[in-house]
Amino acid sequence: MGEYLNGKKNGKGEQSDIHGYLVFVGDYENGKKLKGKEYGEGTMIFEGEYVKGKRSKGKEYYSHDNILFEGEYLDGKRWKGKLYYIDEKKLIMMKAFMIIELKRMIKMEKKVMININ
Repeated sequence: MGEYLNGKKNGKGEQSDIHGYLVFVGDYENGKKLKGKEYGEGTMIFEGEYVKGKRSKGKEYYSHDNILFEGEYLDGKRWKGKLYYIDEKKLIMMKAFMIIELKRMIKMEKKVMININ
C-alpha cells in the first residue's frame, strides 16, 4: 500500500507480511525504505532512518516504549550507540550477542566503536 513511481514504492507507504500483519510504515524512495517504523508481532521494534533500505540511525525497542538500542547502524547492524537493558539476565544475553557481532565484524575487517552504558 502506498505511493508508487515507475513501479517502485515512493513517498508514504506501508508493508505487511504474508499474514497481513503490519511490518513497516514510513517513507520510501525508489523502492527502498528511507524513514519510518518497523513492527514485529504488533509492536514497534524500530524507528529511524535507512540508507539503501537498511537501518542507519534510530531507536530499537524490545517492548512498547522500552528502548533496547539507540544509535547508528552499519550495513543494517548495530554499530555505535547506547545499549539499554532491564535486568541482569537480559544484560548477559545482550553482552553475548554483542561479542558475537564484534567477532563477526572484526573478521570482516571493519572498525567498530560501541559505547555501552
